[in-house]
Amino acid sequence: MEPILYFVNRVMIKKHNLLLIYMVTIALSCSTSKKANTEGQDKSMDYKELAQKKLGEKVSYLANTDSTFMLCVTNKSDDGVKYIQFFVFDLRSNEIIYEPKRRMRKVAWVSSNEIRADILTGMPVNEGTDDYIIYNVNEKKMTKSPNN
Repeated sequence: MEPILYFVNRVMIKKHNLLLIYMVTIALSCSTSKKANTEGQDKSMDYKELAQKKLGEKVSYLANTDSTFMLCVTNKSDDGVKYIQFFVFDLRSNEIIYEPKRRMRKVAWVSSNEIRADILTGMPVNEGTDDYIIYNVNEKKMTKSPNN
């Protein structure tokens, strides 16, 4: 009778160990996913810190429709001339992909992967100006208006 009890006890111990190993594995994987999620949240905050550092305190954030790129914009004024300063931030690679050197009058998303920026010219212009650029964020390619 004793060999049967020994066998049953040994099988129960093995099952108990497997259950313990399984539970520890689950606990560790949950801990790892929480840490990865927290790091992802920190990365998504980086563009705001960068925008405030480069553009100042009053920054507007405009995501494209699928939230893969962020347009960071602020209003500026020099000698009574109002303009905007902006950059496009890639949320996947966590980097600035476009920052114009020229002053712009306005900027907006025209599709999920293109922005239009109206160029500030030396002379005051009407609202319907043809001096603009279209920047494709996926191709990282700029197209100028015919008048530019």
